[in-house]
Amino acid sequence: MGPVRRTVFCTAFRTARTAQHRKRTEQSSIFFYHLNIRKPIKHSTLYYTNRHRDAAFFGALYYQPVERVSSFINKTKKKSIYAIDATTISLCFTLFKWALFRNIKSGVKMHVKYDIEYGIPEFIAISNANKHENSTLKDMKLKKGDTVTFDLGYVNYKQFHQFCSGGIYFVTRLKDNAAYTVIADNPVPPWAGNIKADEFILLAGDKAMHDCPEFLRKITSTDPDTGKNITLLTNMKRKEDSAENISMIYRKRWQIELFFKTVKQNLRIERFMAIPKMQYGHRSGYP
Repeated sequence: MGPVRRTVFCTAFRTARTAQHRKRTEQSSIFFYHLNIRKPIKHSTLYYTNRHRDAAFFGALYYQPVERVSSFINKTKKKSIYAIDATTISLCFTLFKWALFRNIKSGVKMHVKYDIEYGIPEFIAISNANKHENSTLKDMKLKKGDTVTFDLGYVNYKQFHQFCSGGIYFVTRLKDNAAYTVIADNPVPPWAGNIKADEFILLAGDKAMHDCPEFLRKITSTDPDTGKNITLLTNMKRKEDSAENISMIYRKRWQIELFFKTVKQNLRIERFMAIPKMQYGHRSGYP
């Protein structure tokens, strides 16, 4: 996988540099052995490799196993449920001025489409941190029958209308200031303890109605962990789409946050070994 492979090279670089100063430690020998590398890697070798490898190489390297796994998974699963989100990775302003997104801060943003059921990030794109999350949705190749869940950063009424027209289901939060008209109340079963309300609505306001003239569903549920009410917005209106299942889909969105935690903490992507912009996959879809 691209992010993992890059991290391996970064870790190998740090280990090699330490080995140069401390000769060869037992730990670095084992590390290189599992990479099938019999000699320590010189600083200059990794620097040259990073500087002369386009990000497309890492993108192709990542998507090869993803495509193989996805083709197998698609044969066995009936429907796909994805979480979509983005996270920012901060960079040093002095070294990465091309990634400027605040007055004295640089950074890149990682956009991800994450298969919730199988724990696979099927799409990863890297952009400047000031690029809005919605800008990559068109590149994620969502297809008819897919279900996507995302947070308020992706709320876009025009996009919701496109989802409805394309047979794509979404689950997100309803903005606090959203104006709407309740069309019908759905009965809430007594055993649905965390569901407080289930309603069909139409968005109100000229612009909102123009952008999304669809009947949508508003569900109010209680978070069992915090006890707070959460108002969800979705276009899932099939008989099998119970309010409890829709609430559960949104709760599963947290899995992509755990993925970000893994990337940023466990894999320790905290240092980039190259400075030029071309190294960081500013092409849609490349990690």
